[in-house]
Amino acid sequence: MLVKAEGSTIIKFPYNLHELFEENPNTTFPRPMPDEVLESYGIFRVVAEQVEADPSTSKLEFADTPTLVDGVWTLAATVVNLSSEELQSREDGHAASMRATRDELLAETDWWAVADRTMSAEETAYRQALRDITTHANWPYLEDADWPVKPV
Repeated sequence: MLVKAEGSTIIKFPYNLHELFEENPNTTFPRPMPDEVLESYGIFRVVAEQVEADPSTSKLEFADTPTLVDGVWTLAATVVNLSSEELQSREDGHAASMRATRDELLAETDWWAVADRTMSAEETAYRQALRDITTHANWPYLEDADWPVKPV
């Protein structure tokens, strides 16, 4: 992410290298582009502010334009708590992903249940545990240890 600026005044944000090349058609630029070369054209890299946020309950929203902080163009970030609708949507999406994983694991063992084969007690228990996984105490945020172990 780049900004074109004169001193602390933004000329254009966001800015990209293609624009620099178009503005300077008879100039050959080194690859990769060193910061010193960019700065000689009034182009500066923008860094996103590093903010701690709990991704399960919040999200980051970034400012529309960067500001100059201690000589570095910085895009400010704000932690915003997720709305109840966003939390529910996130949980629904995660639950759907876990159900898809469960369905894949069941599909891998469907052949155990063909008519001319008798499942072992361990196989039957495994498949039932997969079907019951949505009642697990950690649902839908399952750890690897929460999943039943496939019999050998």
